[in-house]
Amino acid sequence: MPNTISHLPAGPAAGTAVEPAAGTAVVSRLRVQVAARDGVAVVTAAGSLEMTTGPVLEEQLGQAAELARAAVLVDLAAVEFLDAGGLRVLVRWHLALTRQGVPLVLCGATGRATRAMQITGLDQVLYVRPDIEQAMHWLDHG
Repeated sequence: MPNTISHLPAGPAAGTAVEPAAGTAVVSRLRVQVAARDGVAVVTAAGSLEMTTGPVLEEQLGQAAELARAAVLVDLAAVEFLDAGGLRVLVRWHLALTRQGVPLVLCGATGRATRAMQITGLDQVLYVRPDIEQAMHWLDHG
């Protein structure tokens, strides 16, 4: 069974919180779930990843980094909007984890999230894979 982390940010600055499922952090516009298996932490985000919701992802990536020995995967398949604030969080964690020898792999990005990475050129800098399965295969086989 995968390890899960549960966190619900408090306070009005974090947004309107709703009751999360186990292993999930929720703010009105972003839902983040963290699970770990075999040394790989999988962070699943859904909703809008922007300047105001970025701190939720930031905190959950910190928790994922503690769980991960091999890699941190960020599943963006359900992210409907990604702005510079969200990209900043992803780049910061890419750099921090790379220094520790742990790759951060983005997977499942579609629509606006993909476009934001293409416009900024980050799709050429960050590890980006089409989905979790292909990210796991890339980790195993290079």
